[in-house]
Amino acid sequence: MSGSIAGGAETFFGKNKGRTIDAILGKYTAVAAIGFLITSVILQLIISK
Repeated sequence: MSGSIAGGAETFFGKNKGRTIDAILGKYTAVAAIGFLITSVILQLIISK
């Protein structure tokens, strides 16, 4: 019986952990893309002067 309970808990936490990691990586990717875009525009403005 304890094996079935432990397996159920592991499946539950495994699913939520995956979603949390995906959400965090998605946010970091968006922040990195915006930072790269802003940095590129600023550097282009500095170089063109």
